[in-house]
Amino acid sequence: MKYLKLYLDDKSYMADKPNLGKLWVASTKSEKHVYYSSEINNSLCFTAIEDNASVKMVLYDRGKTPAGWQDKNFYYKKNDDVEWTEWVFENNTTSLITLNKGEKLYVMSDSSNSCCVFDKGEYNYKYYYFTINKGKISASGNIMSLLNFTPVLPNYAFYSLFEDCTSLVSAPELPATTLSEGCYKSMFTYCSSLTTAPELPATTLATNCYNSMFNICRSLTQAPALPATTLASHCYEQMFSDCSSLTQAPELPATTLVYSCYQSMFSSCSSLTQAPELPADTLAASCYSEMFRGCTSLTQAPELPATTLANYCYKSMFSGCSSLTQAPELPATTLADYCYNSMFYRCSSLTQAPALPATTLVNKCYQSMFSGCSKLNYIKALFTTKPNGTYTYNWVSDVSKTGEFVMSKAATWDLNGVYGMPNGIPDGWDVTSV
Repeated sequence: MKYLKLYLDDKSYMADKPNLGKLWVASTKSEKHVYYSSEINNSLCFTAIEDNASVKMVLYDRGKTPAGWQDKNFYYKKNDDVEWTEWVFENNTTSLITLNKGEKLYVMSDSSNSCCVFDKGEYNYKYYYFTINKGKISASGNIMSLLNFTPVLPNYAFYSLFEDCTSLVSAPELPATTLSEGCYKSMFTYCSSLTTAPELPATTLATNCYNSMFNICRSLTQAPALPATTLASHCYEQMFSDCSSLTQAPELPATTLVYSCYQSMFSSCSSLTQAPELPADTLAASCYSEMFRGCTSLTQAPELPATTLANYCYKSMFSGCSSLTQAPELPATTLADYCYNSMFYRCSSLTQAPALPATTLVNKCYQSMFSGCSKLNYIKALFTTKPNGTYTYNWVSDVSKTGEFVMSKAATWDLNGVYGMPNGIPDGWDVTSV
């Protein structure tokens, strides 16, 4: 940001040859910052939708300052005021600012330092956040005003910035196209009144960048577009978890996945009726783990074209999807540890399992895979490895009491100790071989 800094004590000044624009003044106890940048016109703005709405800031401090932490100064102005006032922290909180319907509060900082510093080695963090819990408020303007409009997002820049702001109904602009580690992690978690998500234009992601961003935003009905085709570990993990009003999921065009990229992304989205297409043919550990767990309105699963699996890749992917009537084909012939573990656990409307062509079982690959699928009455599984607790623990417990199990003619294991067991073939089922 371009500005002229005037020191009140000695009247000296420093100028950086600003491009002259509208004059703004930000005052502290010792100096005035006179801003000329046009960017300041689009600072983060809160608009009251009803009377007696309120906003304040808090500094979360666990008592041990993480390495790299630097305090920030924040400034605010109301409505059409010209002069900005320092928003002073006392005992780690600012004054509460009350707004009546239609009134506006603008907020900015003169520092590009992150609003959060997270020391992973010490698992210690310190961050600034807003409290908006009284009176409905909409947000607009550029969130980057809190970083002095720097073009670079620091790591964990806005971690939990609006967490538990239960009166926030809309989000500000998030214009960054290149993200940083954890930059939006948990940013709007528990924003129970948030109905509109911001546009997310970023095409370059980073570890944990969107992790839990809208977790438990139960008024959110539609997700923003996610244009990135190159992912990062944990990038979308729990992004919309427990968004119980979400009815539409965004397209997910990536074809190469990374560790835990979609883990629990839509878990407990109980209004979601249709899953997005999942074209990826290169998987990674835990990539789809619990992705749609608890999506009780989901009736059909997307195609899963990958033929090479990874550890935990589909673990609990559709667990608890009680309306799911059709499972996707599972073409892989080589399994990985825990790959299908609990994949269709308690899918109580599923009647037919997908064909399982793999011949060799591996550690916990089918554990609890169809457990609790009370209407399931057909399984075709061509494994030649004898099923037992190592591979198929509890995989067919509580399925239909009658059905057909199709096994491979190449399987030489004895049915004794397998038939009628939850680790083997369901009791009461007919057994045929192909």
